[in-house]
Amino acid sequence: MKSLTLHAATLAVSVWALAVPARALPSPKDSWIEVHTTSFTLFSEAGERKTREIGADLERLRDALSQLSPGLVLSSPTPTYIFVFRNAASFQPYQRTYNGKPLPSGGYFLGRQLANYVAINGNQHGDERAIIYHEYIHYLMYNNYGHLPLWLHEGLAEYYSTFQVASDEARVGLPIPEHVLWLRQHSFIPLATLFAVDERSPEYNESSRRGSYYAESWALVHYLI
Repeated sequence: MKSLTLHAATLAVSVWALAVPARALPSPKDSWIEVHTTSFTLFSEAGERKTREIGADLERLRDALSQLSPGLVLSSPTPTYIFVFRNAASFQPYQRTYNGKPLPSGGYFLGRQLANYVAINGNQHGDERAIIYHEYIHYLMYNNYGHLPLWLHEGLAEYYSTFQVASDEARVGLPIPEHVLWLRQHSFIPLATLFAVDERSPEYNESSRRGSYYAESWALVHYLI
């Protein structure tokens, strides 16, 4: 672990500028560090301990997937940068937008020609692991299969977000209680509508409708697997 040098800080800001519309630069008072694991580079303002935990979680998932799916390409020909923001307020200026407003989310993945980017809010009240797993699966799917249907991308990411490892055992596809509860209390989206949703659709972007989209995509992938 090391504090960001001027060169590294410039790199972090410049690659981020390629990924999202123009935003205000981080304050010079913000304390960012650079952490390397065997497979990942993380830029973080969430503290060394939290950052190393996130890096270790990613390495565990990567190792499990290498054994579960030996043919899966786990390394991209382009670099992958992971940005860990301190909290929701710090992350908010760099969120994706919809109709000119920031989209509230715990994280997102962007695949671009020159690099891949993962950004997460590092303060998710214990849910950081599920979020980083979700976004890493987006990276793997993009790297291996290109542009899959959105419902399949999100469904697979949610399916693997509950990954757990203990001793010599790994578990995938565990229930997501929030999705189960949502599906019990709300009407299902017609499959034709679910399959037609893209990144510009209200079902994917509006807070009041995203719960159904994510829950049903997860349930359908879980059923198919």
